[in-house]
Amino acid sequence: MIKTSFLFILIKYFFFPLILSVFLTLALIKISKKLNISVSLNKDRWHKSPKSNLGGIAIFLSFLVPFLIIEARLKNHFYLLLPFFLIFTLGLLDDFFNLKPSVKLIFQIIAAVMLIHQGFFFSASGTNLIDFSLSLIWIIGITNAFNLIDNMDGLSGGIAFICGLSIFSLFMIQNNSQGTILSLILCASILGFLFFNFPPAKIFMGNSGSYFLGISFSIVSFQVFSNSRTQIIPLILFLFLIFFVPTFDTLFVFIRRTFSNKLFFRGGCDHISHTLVEYGLSERKTVFLLYTVNLISCALAISLNFLI
Repeated sequence: MIKTSFLFILIKYFFFPLILSVFLTLALIKISKKLNISVSLNKDRWHKSPKSNLGGIAIFLSFLVPFLIIEARLKNHFYLLLPFFLIFTLGLLDDFFNLKPSVKLIFQIIAAVMLIHQGFFFSASGTNLIDFSLSLIWIIGITNAFNLIDNMDGLSGGIAFICGLSIFSLFMIQNNSQGTILSLILCASILGFLFFNFPPAKIFMGNSGSYFLGISFSIVSFQVFSNSRTQIIPLILFLFLIFFVPTFDTLFVFIRRTFSNKLFFRGGCDHISHTLVEYGLSERKTVFLLYTVNLISCALAISLNFLI
């Protein structure tokens, strides 16, 4: 696939962005303390002391720098930078100014349409309108799904790392070198941050991080399934299995708030993670349980890849 040693691949595409992510996260923790930048205590967020929410900057930059300077063959994907920057900036502004849900949705739609126009869409039904609608819903849905599960220390980052490894495995199976590189860099960027976000967290990824992870996974989803799943039902099944916890939690919260006559985009302690804690699990055990569930689900998806 990639004509070089496996060790060199790890150093170039994993350890470099990993070290960069660790360094940037540490730097942001120190800068945030010096400038007194932190998220105040909020009943919707289960943290016991104020923490910085700038961790998404470390994830974004540790992905962006290798993307720009390491691999020349990725130059064909530079058109991804505009929607990346748009969504990342949207999340960063939301972290500081708490934007209205309608404003966030408008810019998410703009970024989604940009990606679809650039060729990132599912060809699952054979009907342009259905394919466009499915792709639009997926981009916006998974972008917000990783934001929604960012409600407990280490949860969103850990689930993202597991999903990233699964996507990496599928790219390896497909012998897709560019997809393998992108997913490996993404995993490294997440892991470097996760060292400091695992409970008890020293820093949060903020909306800038969760939005960036969401739109990144929407893009790699299009790549990994662009040439294999031609029918709509298998496609939805595979996406649901790989991103089980984010998608299930989004559906869970949507249904729960709909029946409770609550606005979906309002924060609340009604996620799966909160429910498990209410049933007696500690926050750390809850995070590990959801890791395990998504890991099993991803393993099932990879296994089905050989059967369907």
